[in-house]
Amino acid sequence: MHRLRNQSYARQDNFSRHYYEKELGAGVGPSLSGTEHFGYTEPFRRFVQNELFTPQANEIPNQAPSWLPGDDYYTNFHEGDPFLKVPEGYARLPGAGYEALHPELKDVNPEDYPDIHKMAILADVAPYSREYNTYRQIVGKEAQGNTELEIEYEKILNRVKKTRESVIRMQDRHFTAPVDEISGTVNEVSPGGITLKEYPGRLFQFSSVSTSAADMSARILGEENNMTRSEVAEEVDRRRSAMRDYLTKTFSDGEVRLVVPKGAADSAEAIRAVILAGGENVNQGGTSFSLIRHLRDPLPQLKPNPY
Repeated sequence: MHRLRNQSYARQDNFSRHYYEKELGAGVGPSLSGTEHFGYTEPFRRFVQNELFTPQANEIPNQAPSWLPGDDYYTNFHEGDPFLKVPEGYARLPGAGYEALHPELKDVNPEDYPDIHKMAILADVAPYSREYNTYRQIVGKEAQGNTELEIEYEKILNRVKKTRESVIRMQDRHFTAPVDEISGTVNEVSPGGITLKEYPGRLFQFSSVSTSAADMSARILGEENNMTRSEVAEEVDRRRSAMRDYLTKTFSDGEVRLVVPKGAADSAEAIRAVILAGGENVNQGGTSFSLIRHLRDPLPQLKPNPY
């Protein structure tokens, strides 16, 4: 059993901390001369112990910004050295290291960081905290009507989602379970999905299709990676507009058929679905190259997906 001891100031810059933050595990280590390699690192790690395994106490209040979590979270960033609370804290927490990676924050007091940076830091070091949820809501409102900010906002949400999810995400297993086939009249259409008059309060999303600003920006940069942030945001807006027109035209008849997980239409509010309209699988059009081409070409060239 490890005994609790006072935290030493030496941890700020000691070799053990830097070594274990690299997470090298039992790989090959350098020789004393630095020119060769030898065996596994087990003998080396016998002498250089991971100090994180030893409980250490430091209740001295620090000057961390108020928007970081305190004693109501797993990690109290307001006592002791906050940069030792998480691996590579010097680069992940507000301060000189983070500002070196984000030059736009030079000479900005961490207390006054833009909300999007506060959210990004909290998403990284405290994704389950009350503070993260607070700034998620604040930035979500600020991002409305601001595509450039929306892109960064959704990237952060995606990172947190990946952190929280298990490796196998059940919603990505495309209908290996029983399904229902339903039909209805379209009430509203958007790139995020459709609503039906017969199922009020339900949003049927396009399964296998991502229309978020973050994913669209990644696709755009994959096609042309020398664009500025503002240019990417403008292109996202243009493609969204074209996609809305495409969907409006596709659902002009009003009647659709959907394939959804069994029982989902009666219980869930947001439902992944394969949507068919006018004999066309709209999801297939959304993920194939044909729809990407539609979003880049003038709208009059749009044609139904033949498959």
